[in-house]
This record gives sequence, C-alpha cells and structure tokens, in this order.
Amino acid sequence: ELDADERKLYDLSWSEFCNDTKSKQINKENALVARLRLRQKTSNLKINYTVEQILDLLENGQQVAVSIAFKDTMFNIQEKLNKKAISCSLIYGDQSAEEKESERVKFQKGENTVVLFTVEEAISLHQGEYNDVPRSMLIHDLRWSAISMSQIEGRTHRDGKFSQIYWLYFEDTIEYDIA
Repeated sequence: ELDADERKLYDLSWSEFCNDTKSKQINKENALVARLRLRQKTSNLKINYTVEQILDLLENGQQVAVSIAFKDTMFNIQEKLNKKAISCSLIYGDQSAEEKESERVKFQKGENTVVLFTVEEAISLHQGEYNDVPRSMLIHDLRWSAISMSQIEGRTHRDGKFSQIYWLYFEDTIEYDIA
C-alpha cells in the first residue's frame, strides 16, 4: 500500500499523465513520453518496498532475480543493497554479450545472490545450472504487455524448475488494474 505521502505523489503523477494525454492535439510520441514518465515515477516509489522484499527472500535462503524496466531504478536498488553489504549482478541492454554473461554466471553460481535486470529475454536464471538454491523472481515494474510479462517470468521459471514469481504493484493504481 502507498502511504499518504506516496499516494499524493502517485495521484499527482496520474493527474499529470491524464492532463498530458487529454489534449486533442497530442501525438503518439507525446503520449508515449507521458506514459513512460508515469511508469518511471511509479517505479521509483516502489524502490524501498522492493528492497524489503529482496532482503526477506534472502533471509529465507532464496536467490532473487528482479526485473526492472528502468536503469535508474535498477541502480538505485543496487545502491541500497550495497549499503547492506549485498552485491548484485546487473544485466541491462547497454552491456556487451560478454558482460551480460559474466554477470549472469556470477548469479547462477551464487557469487551474487541477487540479479537486477532490465532485459526481458535471452537470459537464463533458473535453478540447477550451477547450484540448487531456490529462486524467486520479483517483477518490480509490471509491463503493460502480457507477452513481455511471460518472457520475464520465463527467466527463472523454466527447464522444469519452479520459481515463485511476485508481481509488485500498489493498490488502486494503473498497475493494479493491469495485474
């Protein structure tokens, strides 16, 4: 649940989004920018909650994969985890294939117990490749496409290995409606 201050921030962001998209003059590019701005603001509101979830899952012996849509959010979560002496693998689009694979393997071998990633496909984070530590997946930013969500869930829940998937969203928001 959003606390009172977070609710005000979300409502303000939602109002800005509605105002930005009401105009009959709006073009598709401006509508896309307004949608991304709303999603980024909502993503940033969830950072502390996601960190709490990660810590809880780690305390319960899980390795944790976290899907995030925005790099700035990913780096903010990484910073908060680093302050708690938790190192993370990071996988995102600007990296070379070799860098992505190196980070993936660190997570798979348990060198890093958390992986934060923005990519939706082409990485395998399932249990059993190098160790049998159970995996959980947090989807910090719900995608507005069922195909994208399915791709993300498939990163840890595959090859006959179960991975609990958690969708993270606030009640009474557009993400709640999408979920």
